[in-house]
Amino acid sequence: MRKELNLGNSDFKSIIENNNYFVDKTLLIKEILSAEKAVLLFPRPRRFGKTLNLSMLRYFFDIRTPENKELFKDLKIWNEKEIIEKHCCQYPVIYLTFKDAKADTWDLMYQQLTETISKLYQAHSYLLESDFLIKKEKNDFIFINVARFEPQKNHKLLINAFYKANLDAKLYLIGDGYLREDLELKIKDLGLQDRVKLLGRQKNPYKFLSKADCFVFSSNYEGFPNVLLEALLCNLPIISTDCKSGPREILAPNTPITKETENIEIAEYGILTKVGSVEYMAEAMKLIYKDNNLRYNFTQKAQNRIKEFEVKKIIEKWEEVIEKV
Repeated sequence: MRKELNLGNSDFKSIIENNNYFVDKTLLIKEILSAEKAVLLFPRPRRFGKTLNLSMLRYFFDIRTPENKELFKDLKIWNEKEIIEKHCCQYPVIYLTFKDAKADTWDLMYQQLTETISKLYQAHSYLLESDFLIKKEKNDFIFINVARFEPQKNHKLLINAFYKANLDAKLYLIGDGYLREDLELKIKDLGLQDRVKLLGRQKNPYKFLSKADCFVFSSNYEGFPNVLLEALLCNLPIISTDCKSGPREILAPNTPITKETENIEIAEYGILTKVGSVEYMAEAMKLIYKDNNLRYNFTQKAQNRIKEFEVKKIIEKWEEVIEKV
């Protein structure tokens, strides 16, 4: 099969799988292991292929993807059988690059950096249930909601479901409203004062969203819940009631908008539950809490989904509608 150049591509896996030209520098792996240093600095010149080689190292060592071992067949490192056996796909790998972070203002750049780091945390959530970390290194699993404390938002359903799920987790409620005292009493009655926190209004809710593990949404009805888009922007898995309207359109865009789930629906971009059901919300909470792969899949898909709501995309959709008139 004829090889092709893939200019500008710095993803090792993509290059190998597409049979593109690749200058084999895999023996760099052997050099790193032989060095036995806690920290290594690579002051390579521009256009040397730093990002590509870091990508190569990531795929070689990352324990989450043992199937990537096949990428190294027929490359020089494959002849180092002892290294392959002992080190290939055997370690947690933190891979962080800001190569694609570009913005015209500091605020936009800060948002990109926050999103990148948030996504990194989500990608390594599997460590919380592994033996790699000791107990004090494992943070609480956090469910989070942002909404006014009003009947429409049905925070009592969230609190009751959280109580019923009985998980080693916390529930953060950002917002305020005339039902605050009622919610405080509910939390006290259920003995959840240490696990459910009312955080009030926040000028910057993203600092809490970036540390959360799952966004939960319990509304009885909506117009179009922008907060679900904000959760996607922060790469958060989402559990939402299948209320009218918005959650289905956002999380399950390829299903009929008239559909209403009667239990739990694992949709393309999140989980939908029956409106008003404590039981199914609790089951969904337990599901997302226990299933690392499900959380990771939703996290990976979040950025693709949020791109569909960029201004450019919305303008294109309006133009399509206008042209049909």
